[in-house]
Amino acid sequence: MHRRPERSGPLRGEDSLLTCILRLDSRKQERQSRILVSRYAEDHLVPVSFLRVKEGVADSVLLGKADIVVSSSKDTSAYKGLVSSIPAPGGTLWSSSPDKPARVQTINRWLSSITMFPDFSAISAYDPIIRREASRCGWDWRLIAAVIYRESKFDEEAESAAGAVGLMQVRPVSISADSLRDPSTNIRIGTEYLETLRKVFVPYAANETECIKLALAGYNAGDGRILQCIRLAQKQGIDASYWDNITPLFEEMKGFSGKETVAFVSGVLETWRKYCRFYKD
Repeated sequence: MHRRPERSGPLRGEDSLLTCILRLDSRKQERQSRILVSRYAEDHLVPVSFLRVKEGVADSVLLGKADIVVSSSKDTSAYKGLVSSIPAPGGTLWSSSPDKPARVQTINRWLSSITMFPDFSAISAYDPIIRREASRCGWDWRLIAAVIYRESKFDEEAESAAGAVGLMQVRPVSISADSLRDPSTNIRIGTEYLETLRKVFVPYAANETECIKLALAGYNAGDGRILQCIRLAQKQGIDASYWDNITPLFEEMKGFSGKETVAFVSGVLETWRKYCRFYKD
């Protein structure tokens, strides 16, 4: 079983941007490290920037021009004077300035709790189930994986304050919470619900991409609220077939700001795009 990475909020005592230098032996290591560093930054609510530095890497970190350097674990002598993390997946070390001891402590806590496999051959331990259920419902399995990542960070025991349970944060309506902690059951029900929502929004969406956005919004906020906003847009003569056209109207709805839903939709789509780049369909 895999634990959920600690999400401690914005990095304390650091800038609002995480800058990283990659000095690695192969394109594969670089690709893996980009994924890993991006997930670290995402879990700590900061954007990340990758710098290209050919010489003076250690000095760049010591002088504060970069926050961390990710290097091969075999290449420790090149970065003397920096403080290194525990070994990271892919055979790398993350090194930072000794003036920022809390940074490496934070990195070590995160690296010890991440859910990504060291060989990067899979998104999660649940890929076979995700692939099966996504295929059965006609969805891209990487999109379902992105929903799971956003909902639970692949923690099958996750439970929200509202009572949503498991990998896809399904609410126990016609099935017990204990049953929903079973990964196969949870992913099946969650994926089926997404497909149900997709069918609900087909008549309203301009195309399949917009339909997916509406289905994701309905998954987060409930289809009733999204349909209410669509109808509000139609009454105002707004083309409600595009997600971006209806989101400004959320502020006109009582008891629903829509901020969490907008962030959920954009976050899932962003994660889906990353998965599509690095994992085969």
